[in-house]
Amino acid sequence: MLLFKGDATMKHFGALILMQLTQMVHLLDLDDPEVGSIVKGIEDRVYICPPKFVRQGNSCYYISTDNATWHDAHFKCQSMSKKKKITLAVLETKKEDRNLKQFLKSPPERDRWIGGIFNWKQKQWLWGPTGAVVKYNRKFLTRARRRQKDYFFHCIVLNAKRKYNWKAEKCLRERRYICETKLEVRKDPKIQREYQLSKNEIIQA
Repeated sequence: MLLFKGDATMKHFGALILMQLTQMVHLLDLDDPEVGSIVKGIEDRVYICPPKFVRQGNSCYYISTDNATWHDAHFKCQSMSKKKKITLAVLETKKEDRNLKQFLKSPPERDRWIGGIFNWKQKQWLWGPTGAVVKYNRKFLTRARRRQKDYFFHCIVLNAKRKYNWKAEKCLRERRYICETKLEVRKDPKIQREYQLSKNEIIQA
């Protein structure tokens, strides 16, 4: 138990709580969509997504309201910012996939392009924005492997009728799409200064 010298004040008590919450931050799951709002004001970082983007885990997503072919969507995402790298969504883990599916379940439900495209020469699925081989989602890859001859000029769509599971579809079809960019983490001098002042008050009390 921490004992103050002299009278205990509400200011000291508040500073103590602030310190304890700061220590608890390290136990939080930073992939949780709610963590950004919890952390803000507790330590010296703020988490920022661009306008019209929503945060899910450590990424920011833009959920389009217009339709486009896969290739048009690819370039529309890229053209959204000259400073930040924005691409069609690349879902490399089960957690990313699950978080995005849960968010998309709210209406209106629409099929949406993500960044996967079938490379006919290599006979494998690649992430168009990075060129990396698609490794996550074994169920989709196993099913797709049986029908490779049918996948010339096919891309990956999140299929609303199948609870946003992945589906191979002709890239020239117009669908809504999802863009992705990294969550931006910034130092907040004001929060950092207030925390340090509170910390000093406890030490000196």
